[in-house]
Amino acid sequence: MNPKIVFRTLGPETLLMEWPEVISSETLGSVTAHFRAISNELAEQIITCYPAYCSIAILFDTNQISAAALQENILELDIKEEQKSKRLCWELPVCYDDPYGVDLLRMAEAKKTTPEKIVLLHTQNSYPVYFFGFLPGFMYLGGLPTALHYPRKQTPVRKIPQGSVAIGGNQTGIYPASSPGGWHVIGNCPVSMFDPSQNPPCFIQTGDAVKFTAVEADEYLQIKELVAQGQYRPQTSTIDG
Repeated sequence: MNPKIVFRTLGPETLLMEWPEVISSETLGSVTAHFRAISNELAEQIITCYPAYCSIAILFDTNQISAAALQENILELDIKEEQKSKRLCWELPVCYDDPYGVDLLRMAEAKKTTPEKIVLLHTQNSYPVYFFGFLPGFMYLGGLPTALHYPRKQTPVRKIPQGSVAIGGNQTGIYPASSPGGWHVIGNCPVSMFDPSQNPPCFIQTGDAVKFTAVEADEYLQIKELVAQGQYRPQTSTIDG
């Protein structure tokens, strides 16, 4: 067990595991490995658990187990290196053209560059999925190039369309449903990020990565139709760490 991990309780039914507050691939690998081991090997002892950047919140039934006993069971888990390597990089199509990238030109002008250069930078990296929050299926992605960092809008928009690919601060992500939001929309992904009829509802998992691929409007519409018919699944590759 990593000695840097600290346990504490959040009320009588929640055990919190905390890592040092450093967002890094090493921390992500450790959080992901522990989350998967706890979810798989201690499933009968917990109700659910929620990973974040540097923590895991574990909800448990006090009638079944105590916080101390659960902590001891976690300490006894064999966190194997292979658990850290079973991750996927998902290639997600994005149309950055009008009318999907509604804030792209404004962002380019503010940064004294072109929309094409922003798209090029945005599609060069793969982005690790640190955790889900805000909305079901909303991925908090790390690794946004510094040149694309852009402060969130001072006044949030009342309705950002489902599938909007956006930038807020030093992060990028996809809105899985129509929602108010303060991020800058630069494109749209036709792939559904959250489907409650599926198990799991989100096919992408914490610890995976996402790579965006630019597509033209006609290909975007074709993919959107295939998604509606249940005939589209993004390409994947394996990643280490």
